[in-house]
Amino acid sequence: MRYLIASLFLSFVLLSGYSKDNNEKNSKIHMSYFKTNNSVLLRWAPDSPIAWKLCNKYGYQVERFIMKRDNKLLVNSERSVLIDKITHLPLPLWEAPADTSMSAAVAAEAIFGTSFELDSKSTDIMSMVNMSRELDNRFSFGLFSADNSFEVAKMMGLAFVDNKVKNNEAYLYKVYSLVPTDVAKIDTAYVFVDMYRENIMPHISDVTAKFETKDVTISWKQSDLIGFYNSFVVERSVNDNKHFEPLNSLPYVSASKSSLKEPKNGYYADTLPQIGINYYYRLRGKNSFGFYGPYSDTICVETYTKFTTKPTITSATVVDNKQVVVKWDFPVEYNMLSKGYRVMVSTSIRSNYKQVNTELIKPNIREFTITNPNRVNYIVVEAIDGGDNNYSSMPQMALLKDLVPPAKPVGLSGTVDSLGNVKLNWMPNADNDLLGYRVYFANNPNDEYSQITKDALTTPTFNYKVPLNTLNNFIYFKVQAIDQSFNRSVMSDYSKVVKPDTIPPTTPVIVVAEYANGAVYIKWHKSYSNDVKAEYLLRYNNTLKPDTILRVFGGSQEYSDANITDGQKYRYTVVAKDNSNNFSRNPIVVAVKIPKKDISIKNPFTAVADRVNNQILIEWSYTKTNTVYIYRAEANGKYRMIKTIVGSENSFADKNVKLNTTYKYRLRATFTNGTNTKMSDEVVVEF
Repeated sequence: MRYLIASLFLSFVLLSGYSKDNNEKNSKIHMSYFKTNNSVLLRWAPDSPIAWKLCNKYGYQVERFIMKRDNKLLVNSERSVLIDKITHLPLPLWEAPADTSMSAAVAAEAIFGTSFELDSKSTDIMSMVNMSRELDNRFSFGLFSADNSFEVAKMMGLAFVDNKVKNNEAYLYKVYSLVPTDVAKIDTAYVFVDMYRENIMPHISDVTAKFETKDVTISWKQSDLIGFYNSFVVERSVNDNKHFEPLNSLPYVSASKSSLKEPKNGYYADTLPQIGINYYYRLRGKNSFGFYGPYSDTICVETYTKFTTKPTITSATVVDNKQVVVKWDFPVEYNMLSKGYRVMVSTSIRSNYKQVNTELIKPNIREFTITNPNRVNYIVVEAIDGGDNNYSSMPQMALLKDLVPPAKPVGLSGTVDSLGNVKLNWMPNADNDLLGYRVYFANNPNDEYSQITKDALTTPTFNYKVPLNTLNNFIYFKVQAIDQSFNRSVMSDYSKVVKPDTIPPTTPVIVVAEYANGAVYIKWHKSYSNDVKAEYLLRYNNTLKPDTILRVFGGSQEYSDANITDGQKYRYTVVAKDNSNNFSRNPIVVAVKIPKKDISIKNPFTAVADRVNNQILIEWSYTKTNTVYIYRAEANGKYRMIKTIVGSENSFADKNVKLNTTYKYRLRATFTNGTNTKMSDEVVVEF
């Protein structure tokens, strides 16, 4: 009996742990039912060890209320006491059942045993049991025995059968604790039973089986079955799916590893007596009233022998450079246990192996011809056992001679951004032995192309950064394909990529800038850049920046600016713009001063001989003068300037004179507003 308790204790760690928590609060009784055509079976149990112990001493009372008849609710329910007091049977009445029922023996030990200890020679789990409180152990295993035998539950005072029921009625059952309230408060259990309603016995779903060596693990979804079944029976049929036998003679409970959670799935492990044949499994649940639910779907397990060795490739011979004949060794004793062979081929030793035989090679065959090999072939032979497990040989390499270059790459195109980042794309080659691509460039389509890729590219795309500070506006690219034998394809057609132009055009040079005939004449040498699309003649008035665009030129390099003002100073420059809207830098600026026009003033001055003071006094009527220039000539001589008067004076005494001499005078003045007078008329003085 102790051995049985030890084997089942793991299933009740949850229940034992729960009972400890309930010592600190009011206990209550829980109840469930199962109905037949002419009876109602009731099962109940308190939820704590101390409540169970007290109820064993004081007992329970069972009442029934008729609530409905003919599906109509009664105004006054009909109460009856089914049993005044029910408790466990006395010890002498347990002796005979305990000899034939392990559940009865465990229950009797839990109720009446003087010591409820477990075998100290058991596993670590048993050590955990030994550390548990004795009452918890009695409570847990007592209720476990009741759950697995309805007859034992009745003997324990935890079950009752109401045989006085009618199919047209509905009942409310109550189970009271007879423990005095001053000893302990234990809540009453209630359950409502409608005889019209059927019992729920759910179907077990998601049944699976996993075969490993000689063992089969059966699993099923258990989370949906909680509250319906408390144990399970697993049945097996050998090879025929007809004659099933139960595998567990005792109730099987799938326990959770955690004491806080119900198990999500149930598991059962079966050790097979023989492999190489098919086994069929099914299971069904059993509730605490001893009734079984429907069978689950049947699942089939195909058993097989695992191989202890792998195929060995003995040769991989290239025939006519078109085929590869593969031969291998594998023990003949596995012929009856093997499903066949697969031949796997890859161009890489480490990955991407693909099967080349459309059907499995028969188990007694040890040779296969690869009819469409690659240039480089890494070959693996896989043996397949009865469970579809594969056993792979070491790779064997077979090389074909390759003298055929790959196809010429096509569809090359390129784009470039403003920073000079070029992105090239082309159509991928279909050659099955392609190693990759190389990219070349040139600054002229007819130049020799230079390679710019260090390693072969594996994808049909390439990024490259071109320098922008060069004078050529275009760059040309070509692509070449290379196979695994390093045969090179013909170069692709070139792709012309227009480089972004960041170099400004050369600066135009003004060679003539002069005032004549009331206009400023400008002439310049055009920019020497060949991508200039316009030249701008700019004029500065009195600012540091040009404020007038005189003209945009596309061809002529000269211009006459007649929109000018006398006395103003103008500066001119020419700027070139290319097709990328770059402007020439460091423009050359030239300045042109526009003179003021001379004005005529009638009788601007007088010249009078003063022989007393030996001088000729010259006076003029100019006002707001800046400068007065005095010119003199003797008789028929030439005029020369004899004096420059700066400021607002209006007279001058010429003392450098001689008697009996004829002098002629003329004046010219500039004014503060910038205007000039013309040369005055001549005034003659006889001295």
